[in-house]
Amino acid sequence: MTIATKLAFVFFCWACGLAAPWPVQAAVLTILLLLVTRTSGWRPASHDGVRALTGFLMTLALMCIVIFLLNSAVFHRSDQRMPVGPFNVDREGLVFAGRLCLRLCLLSISILSFFLSIRLRSLVENLESAGIPPVISMVALLSLHYLETLPGRVSRVFTAQEARGAPVRANLLARAKALLALLSPLVISSIVETVERSHALELRGFYRRTASDMSALRPSTRLSPSAVLFVLLGILIFLWRILDWLGMLT
Repeated sequence: MTIATKLAFVFFCWACGLAAPWPVQAAVLTILLLLVTRTSGWRPASHDGVRALTGFLMTLALMCIVIFLLNSAVFHRSDQRMPVGPFNVDREGLVFAGRLCLRLCLLSISILSFFLSIRLRSLVENLESAGIPPVISMVALLSLHYLETLPGRVSRVFTAQEARGAPVRANLLARAKALLALLSPLVISSIVETVERSHALELRGFYRRTASDMSALRPSTRLSPSAVLFVLLGILIFLWRILDWLGMLT
């Protein structure tokens, strides 16, 4: 599956998550989970991606549990109470929490699996082949690379500040006071690295690449039939929701 087809499928997932009824959302989420777990094209492209996806799914499951508990406690209708184990919860609250969690899972897993299943170099090459200026493609590449390496940077700064005696493991107030000492090296190192990368690219003639140089690297940018189908289905779902909201379907 090409990157354009994946992106079109993500657009379709977001259209379903924002505008489709909950049975459609449940079906699309099931298909998405099967793609992520069973197909090589949607699996994370690295071991770090696998760990990130696993940690995110565990956090998402915890968030869904909290959402169910909060909604079952907020809604109080005596005629809608139902026993769930040792508790009596509100049926309407459970339904609302289920739909909210379904939408949250569909939106977040689709976009996360897209970025984890592709390599940054392939993404930049596809952006350039679609006619995006190389500078914008490089900005997108550096931004994604920075986000990918951010946990390691934070861990190194955290360890260095702890070795210098900063109260990074003290109470909440002391951690808040030490926040500036943690953020300053992170921001400064990022700025310095960005300037160094910019100078290196300029010395290699990256900013002097002409349109004729890029045209030789551009393959065919035609969308596949499956990508067109996903985009059309997403647009139709949005149109259906708008017409239904306007009352033109009743």
